[in-house]
Amino acid sequence: MHPDIQRGDLLIASASLRDPNFERSVVLVCDHSDADGTYGLVLNRPLPVPKELRESLPFVVDCVFQGGPVRLQAMQVVHPYGESVPQSLPVMAGVWLGGDFEVLCQGFADGRFAPGRCRFCLGYAGWGSGQLADEFAQDAWLHASASVALIFDTPADRVWARAVRRCGERNGLFRHFPDDPSRN
Repeated sequence: MHPDIQRGDLLIASASLRDPNFERSVVLVCDHSDADGTYGLVLNRPLPVPKELRESLPFVVDCVFQGGPVRLQAMQVVHPYGESVPQSLPVMAGVWLGGDFEVLCQGFADGRFAPGRCRFCLGYAGWGSGQLADEFAQDAWLHASASVALIFDTPADRVWARAVRRCGERNGLFRHFPDDPSRN
């Protein structure tokens, strides 16, 4: 059985999850329904910025992430700018998804918005109806609520350990697991 997953929650790969797409990943749930499944963005997989992206969007140079293994060419952005970016969708208090990209770019250009406060993600993570429940039954994932600080202020290499800490003492030992326990 899986927990009651909601928009704004975190899916945290357990230390035993060996899928290379999600090993030690933290996924921000951007949408979820039992009927349609779950859509989210990985928060802690920085990528080298593709040359064409550097040229067309120079403000994303240091803040591009692999959002997941699905549609790797599609870019999504998670930001704190809310209704200042028309058509943004609320994920949780202080965290918004997408919106009018031209307005966002103009905000970067005129200094109203800071690109470093955003997570630009190429690709996304998705699970069909019932798929995530099966993975929870296999203990592949931990579940916790997200925080604005974890999403925007935590360096990518610390996101997983801090997210595990949010799961409580019961799962705190996971953050000390080696990358490959079989080689211990």
